[in-house]
Amino acid sequence: MVENTLLHVEAKKALKGHLERILNNCKVNEGVIDFDDDIYRDIYSYVNETKKHKKVWMRDIDILGVLYKQVSNYLSEHIKNYWETSGELKNIIGNKTIKSLCSRIISYLESIPRDYFVFFELPYVRGIGVKEISLTNNISFIEVINDNDFSEVSVPYNISIPRTGALAMGLLGSPHGYKLKKGRLYVRIQADGYADGTLESSAIKKAYSRFKQVIFLSKLSGVLTEGNVKTSSSRFPDTTPQVYAIYAKEPSTEKYGFNLPETVYGYISRLSINEDSLKPTKLEIFAESFENKESLTPKDKAKILKNRLHYPIKLLQTSEDDKITEPIKTAIEWALDSLTNDNNTFAFLQACIGLEAILGDNNTREKLTETLADRCAYLLGNSIHTRREIRKKFVKLYRSRSKLIHGRKAILGNEELGLLRYAQNILSRIILKEISYI
Repeated sequence: MVENTLLHVEAKKALKGHLERILNNCKVNEGVIDFDDDIYRDIYSYVNETKKHKKVWMRDIDILGVLYKQVSNYLSEHIKNYWETSGELKNIIGNKTIKSLCSRIISYLESIPRDYFVFFELPYVRGIGVKEISLTNNISFIEVINDNDFSEVSVPYNISIPRTGALAMGLLGSPHGYKLKKGRLYVRIQADGYADGTLESSAIKKAYSRFKQVIFLSKLSGVLTEGNVKTSSSRFPDTTPQVYAIYAKEPSTEKYGFNLPETVYGYISRLSINEDSLKPTKLEIFAESFENKESLTPKDKAKILKNRLHYPIKLLQTSEDDKITEPIKTAIEWALDSLTNDNNTFAFLQACIGLEAILGDNNTREKLTETLADRCAYLLGNSIHTRREIRKKFVKLYRSRSKLIHGRKAILGNEELGLLRYAQNILSRIILKEISYI
């Protein structure tokens, strides 16, 4: 759990002064917060003072968002039919409450970074009957077995969630609404930072990054497989969230529901559990203690699943600032971005960036193509002939990359499409090879 990061007494004093002037000049127009133009200097000062202490977790827009959200939340809590309210904020809530609201905003800022649980739906992946399969301390596969499992995760029915974008529930959370579906597999990731329900807020961005790693590694390890999954006609529903985020400490006070980019959702909609991968090997039957070797129980299958993800789990367990594994994780994200991109040209470049991330270093600017080709050949080739062929094709791949980057070619032809698949393939093979060394 994340410790509160308290502000220095002088910082709190400065923030309080800026916030009091801002809120005393705040207007409400049918529930919408507005500020006078002549106090924007104080708003900038409030943002800059906050950034001194929270820059790691918050952007300027996040800091402004806290101001708007906290005022809106206060009105929704204390003013009946607040959306019909108009006038000056100080006249609506009083000067004494203005001071209290300033303290509330500062307390919220002090609580950042905050811990969140972020649930990513795998829309057509059936669970195996186990409530939680823990991969690391902050990453798990979870499944609703009983009706009250993960009941704290919900978004009200009466709020429409855009196909792209997000909805912040804040204090509007309800025990009834959209919730995790029984029998469906989810990836739950615990991440710290700031959340506003968009993929760009620091906590959600961190969780999304780890989610992409989990998906790619699960597919690479054979646990998930891509196939012709039957989907409904409403493949990208407008009103059903695909991702949920809740404040770990007090889930009812802060929750969000939002959708993934359509290309990413389209890709994971083609994934399902590879049942063959959950069949025990002869060695596992001999060495493992199963509950029922003749007819595997859900717990038996969970044990096998974790065995299949042995190397990926070792990678996911490494810290975010581990310099040795950082290039592998970066390459994984570029690899998934390439697979989910419906623009073949960008997919081609993303695969190449992934190759540079995992094969390159700070000293490979000179003779980049030759260096990367040599490293790729020696990593994947097991004979002189094979290495020569890999190197030759890699050089060809990077010539096509150069043409795309320098604008001499905009659309991929049949040959380049073949090289795209080749780039994605060797990137996956290199990642698999590298994680086996961890």
